[in-house]
Formats: sequence, C-alpha cells, structure tokens
Amino acid sequence: MKIKMAKQQVAKPTPAEIAARITKTFDEAFAALLERRDTAYSAAVAPLDHEIEVLDREAVEIADKAQSFSEKMASAERIKQFEADQLTMQGKTVEAKKKLAELEQVKAGPAQIEQRRQEIEGRIADLEAEKNEIRKRIFWEWYGECQEVIRAAEKGFFFTLVDGIFESLSKFDPKQAQNANVRFYLTSPARSQIGDAATRWYG
Repeated sequence: MKIKMAKQQVAKPTPAEIAARITKTFDEAFAALLERRDTAYSAAVAPLDHEIEVLDREAVEIADKAQSFSEKMASAERIKQFEADQLTMQGKTVEAKKKLAELEQVKAGPAQIEQRRQEIEGRIADLEAEKNEIRKRIFWEWYGECQEVIRAAEKGFFFTLVDGIFESLSKFDPKQAQNANVRFYLTSPARSQIGDAATRWYG
C-alpha cells in the first residue's frame, strides 16, 4: 500500500513579517554604509594620527626641557665663561676658545629648542590639513555610495511597491481603486513623522 506523504506547506510571511524584513534591510544597509565610511577614514588617517601622537609627546618633552634649560642656563653660562677666562689667564688660548665655543652652544640652546617647537607645531598643522583633505575625499566618495543605495531603495519603494501595488489594486477592483482615499492613504499621512520627512526631502 502506497503511503501518500502530505506535502508540507511553507508558511507564507505575514504583512508584519514582511515589514520587519524591510525595516531590517534598511537598518543593515545604514549600518553597513556607516561602517564603510568610518573604516575607510580610520585606515587613511591612522598613520597621520600616529605621527601626531609622536610629535605631541616630543612637544611635551621639549616644553619640559626648555623649562629645565632655562633654569640651568644662567649658571652654565657663568661656569663656561669662568673656565674660558681661567684658561686664557693660563695662556691656554686654544682650550679657552673651545670653552667659548661651548658657551655659544649653551646660549644657542633656547633658540634651537624654540625652532624645534615651531617645526613640530607646523608639522602637526600640515598633518591636520591633510586629515581634512582625506575627510573631504571620503565624504564625497561615501556620498556617491549612499546615492547608489538610496536610489535603489527609492526605486524599490516608488516603482515596485507604491506604483506596483496601486496598479494591482486597480486591476483587482477598478471601482474601489477609483476612490481617492485608496491612493492617498496608501502611504503615510502627510501630517505624520514619515509624511514630514517625505515633504522635507521631496517638497
């Protein structure tokens, strides 16, 4: 005896389930687009941020060094000058000149520190400007990607769903579809959060 196997019927999604799937798709699309933008920007500026971090640390070290140097410089100048004078009095002219050269190096210390501080400041400004250019480039690249996704969603909403469903309604029962409210209330009411958003974007 042949046993007839009952075919299992696949449960068809309810309107609420379909709506949930659509909502999930948009949520996932939005999250994926944000991740693409943020990942691209982070990767592009990572080496610049690293260099800025290194320069910031050096700037702190220079500031500490400048303060310490300023406190010790007057004493160091007096010592070098005294040593040079002593050597001169002893007739050690060559050694005295070396001490005077060392004295000039001590005196040049603050100017060298300030020069390096300005170099660091200028380099950081250049890096920040470069980051701004990267941000601008990624903005427009990402804008184009968003356009592609949004326009696909618009096509699916306006053509496939709204136009397609209203056309189907018209074919299914032309008389009922002639009711103005059928078309008007197919989408969200004008005086609603969604209606306000539609007016904001489409006028």
